Amino acid sequence: MLTPLHEDYGPGAWRAHLRTASKLLHSAHRRDAELAQRGAVAADGATNSPLERLERLLEPYSSFLVVPLFALANAGLSLQAGTAHSSLTSSVALGVVLGRLVGKPIGILVASRLAVHSGLVSLPGGVRWRQMAGIGMLGGVGFTVALYVNDLAFKDASLVDEGKIGIMAAAIASGLFAYLLLRPTTHGAEETGGRPREPGYS
Repeated sequence: MLTPLHEDYGPGAWRAHLRTASKLLHSAHRRDAELAQRGAVAADGATNSPLERLERLLEPYSSFLVVPLFALANAGLSLQAGTAHSSLTSSVALGVVLGRLVGKPIGILVASRLAVHSGLVSLPGGVRWRQMAGIGMLGGVGFTVALYVNDLAFKDASLVDEGKIGIMAAAIASGLFAYLLLRPTTHGAEETGGRPREPGYS
């Protein structure tokens, strides 16, 4: 008696109802995530000491302003007009830029590909090769050891300065390219409430 003689919903109607239910569940999840985030922020402000809150407030300035200025000051980088102009056509500066901006990402990506295809390792869930390319670009950001090797490699002061300018230019360019590659994936994670997107998403 409870089995209908005719179907109440056709396949198209079922799909429409499923899509509606999925959207409702997704919006509810986002609201819950936002409420949980607000509660975590409130709890963090109530439990952290004034010193910890001050450290968190000053962290962006120290990370993005004070530390880079400190590194530049200790690098002894000469930014005179003649040195900067000669670095534009210097084989030393161009070689350093290409090695760090192109060579490092290619090396990291090729080594990762070989490791994955050999079956020794696998990419973590939700990680895509676009993100691995961004991580490869981050390999060209660090410059402390590069400056040390540059000082050991050259004896001519002008070549040392050109190498330093190439290192710093490559570090800045690598950071910008890494940001452009990784920012879309971060934005996608924010849209899904912090969960990594499924492999089908770009």
